Amino acid sequence: CETISEIGDYAFRGTAIKTISFDKNINSVGASSFLDAKNLESFEVVGKNKDFTAIDGVLFNKKATTLVCFPAAKLAGEKYQVPESVKEIAPKAFYGASVGVVAFAENGSSLERIGESAFENSSVTRVDIIGNLSKIETATFRNADKLVSVVIPDGVTYIAAESFLGCSALAEIKLPESVKEIANSAFK
Repeated sequence: CETISEIGDYAFRGTAIKTISFDKNINSVGASSFLDAKNLESFEVVGKNKDFTAIDGVLFNKKATTLVCFPAAKLAGEKYQVPESVKEIAPKAFYGASVGVVAFAENGSSLERIGESAFENSSVTRVDIIGNLSKIETATFRNADKLVSVVIPDGVTYIAAESFLGCSALAEIKLPESVKEIANSAFK
């Protein structure tokens, strides 16, 4: 429909939809628009959309500097390589995703921010964060109960509340010396 310009929060929550196609008029997507859409496999951006693009079925802003949403059913149990251009993982971007491993470019990751709840309720088992982060946001990995290992990059000084709350399988976490503060219930 060419008259829709915005997809609001929870618009497709819990639906069985498998593919979402954006036309040129979509210019805004809420952080919770696709929450619990467990069958979602891919995004498509058709036409000359000035705000979004899809790369291998994953939704990004037009310049591919922000990973907006990773489809929950994509790459179940497999590895996803985040493009080097990504500076930000949006809030709730991997929420409920079934992907197994998320990897960042070892030489050249430009990652600066991972949004709140970015990996919440996901099936991710391992994340080696590489980039220029200064903090781990609230609830970043909350209830990612399959998460076994995470590497926090040097430069992170703060780990927010509930960042790893409910990560019952977490057996290994590498904290850099730069960490100065770990908030309440960060690893509860």
